[in-house]
Amino acid sequence: MGDKNGGDVMGKFWFKRGVLLSVLISLSVVLAGCWNKADKKSSEESAFSQGEAGKDGALEDKVYSNYLKKNTAALDIEDNDKFSTLKLLEKDTKDKEIFLIGEYHYVKDNSSVQLKLLKYFKQKTNFKYFLCETSYLAAKKYNEYLNTGNEKVITELINTEENLEFWRKFYEYNKTLKEEDKIQVVAPDIGNMDNNLNYLIEVLSLKDLPMDMKGDLTLLKEYKSYIETFSNLEESKSGMEKYVDTYLNENKEKFTKLYKSIESKKASYESILKEDYFGFNYVLKNLKDLIKVQENTINYGKTKDFAEILRIRDLKIAENFNLLYEKLPKGKYFGIWGSAHAYQKEILSKEGVKTNNFAAQLNKEGSSLKGKILTIATFYDNCFTSLSGNSQPLSSYKSNKVMDEVIKSKHTLIKLNNDNSPYSKELKWDFVKEPYGKPEGGVTTDYLQYLIIIKNSESDVIINE
Repeated sequence: MGDKNGGDVMGKFWFKRGVLLSVLISLSVVLAGCWNKADKKSSEESAFSQGEAGKDGALEDKVYSNYLKKNTAALDIEDNDKFSTLKLLEKDTKDKEIFLIGEYHYVKDNSSVQLKLLKYFKQKTNFKYFLCETSYLAAKKYNEYLNTGNEKVITELINTEENLEFWRKFYEYNKTLKEEDKIQVVAPDIGNMDNNLNYLIEVLSLKDLPMDMKGDLTLLKEYKSYIETFSNLEESKSGMEKYVDTYLNENKEKFTKLYKSIESKKASYESILKEDYFGFNYVLKNLKDLIKVQENTINYGKTKDFAEILRIRDLKIAENFNLLYEKLPKGKYFGIWGSAHAYQKEILSKEGVKTNNFAAQLNKEGSSLKGKILTIATFYDNCFTSLSGNSQPLSSYKSNKVMDEVIKSKHTLIKLNNDNSPYSKELKWDFVKEPYGKPEGGVTTDYLQYLIIIKNSESDVIINE
């Protein structure tokens, strides 16, 4: 699930100001695996653990097949309070703090599956925060909507009928919760130039500023005018060359001057902005981060290696999350993110470059969240996505003998992290169709713990503006 303006959408990174860069990234790499929950060690399991396989791999297939039969469930995704088809998840609701759903955006059935999971995890864990793949400023608008029900607040953020219906149902559900249990949106993505600049200018414009801070407000307005000049460039070869050759260096120089001026008056800003200081400083940081991400977006255009974007953007998202995590009252998180962001171990791009996946940053050694994240990745079979603006075929699930035997419905849940899992012993990608990236060692369950397989779903319907 991504939004229209509040933040970047997985697979589509774009800026409203400057030359519009539309970079479509197919992040359909989703890891998966299965764990065998037999109480007794069968001869097949013993042979597997010793690295022995039967003729033509038959013994290995039998181990996987036996496991899958015990750890697969057809999902009921109706909008009700019946959660019996999700009981495979129950063990993992006890000791985790962050529950992430990895998806490919703009697939119609995503919303129904995810609303069901949201309600289930709320019932089981009473999570406090909805961790959303969008910006800090967009989160403020979503929270206002959840508090008021005023859809005009989120109109500019939503561009599909399914996403709008998800938020309507989310709002109605949140209303039924006790005041102390209501869900709050938290969003650590870096946003875009336009919204960040407008916010900084608005915050300062509402304050009675001393002369030196008024100078900073003037610099912000001048910087905004500078950025706006590039929105008028035609998307031609000559215009793009001018953008690449001129804009980035000039932009760095102008922003550095502005940033240093504000930083030199930190005490004054804290004193005058008071409770607004955190948000102001946070968004200023995001503006700085955007310049670096713009560089990498242009490098992606040259190399076609999606790590050029993810390796910087995801690091900045993780930095932002840590800032929010430390500031907010403690509570559990439930989130919906593009699948590549949700991996708990770094994957490699096709060029062999680490992508610094968001969840992998949170799950690193030394992190207070190490081992406290649960990832559920979604695969698609014969589906459609409107990510590009038009309905396009999407099939990220690769048909294979052992999984095909147990996938009997349109929506299937597979538990990966049960006891004695063969996928906890090795890394397998045989159910991933044309992966865009690849894992770097370890076992499947280092990256994610559950699969959801969606079959035969239409695409989201784009709302015409």
